[in-house]
Amino acid sequence: MELDRTIRWRPLEGAGIEHCHVLGTDRDIRIRSAVVTPDFGLFYRIKLDANGHVRTVKLERTDGRVLELFADGAGNWSDDRAEPLPNLAGCIDIDIWPTPLTNSLPIWRSQWTIGTPQRFAMARIDGDEMTVQRNEQIYTKIDDSHFRFRAPMASSGCSKWTGMVWWSTIPACLRWRPSRHRRVIKSAQNRSRSCRWEHQQSCSRSCGTSLRACRLRRS
Repeated sequence: MELDRTIRWRPLEGAGIEHCHVLGTDRDIRIRSAVVTPDFGLFYRIKLDANGHVRTVKLERTDGRVLELFADGAGNWSDDRAEPLPNLAGCIDIDIWPTPLTNSLPIWRSQWTIGTPQRFAMARIDGDEMTVQRNEQIYTKIDDSHFRFRAPMASSGCSKWTGMVWWSTIPACLRWRPSRHRRVIKSAQNRSRSCRWEHQQSCSRSCGTSLRACRLRRS
């Protein structure tokens, strides 16, 4: 499968923008993106193997902070000093705040049956703190275009699952498998905390879709 696409998102509420480039071959998939938020600028790059498993990820902020991780595609992780990260054992995918893109990784690479939930161990990277921690997430296919998403609130320390639904449209130029999802996020106190992003098509060929996503904003 050959991919060579550029996509751009902007917040529907507040200031910011993300410009993302995806290059895919039969050997691997490489994602490079720049995010500008009201508080910082962030550049990240991700390498996936032919199975859609994360192998490397590197984040660089404009203030000089850097976070780099390596994985073997089988759930074993290490940092940039080759030190093992046992707390991430079993994680295949990553979830980077503040981009909506990485939530789609487990959806793209998995086979789905309507109504059957699948649980994923994610390496969740906080772009604010430049830290990584294990985060269990559950996705359930509702129909051909909707997925229900559930995960504990990363910033609340809540031990219970917090109800979340993610629906959006994955651009056709990025679609490994047909799926659309958007996430609506509510805290344990049912207070909405979100930052919505809108996909702006900047491909050389029109992908004919839009991406809208809600992202968890730190209180």
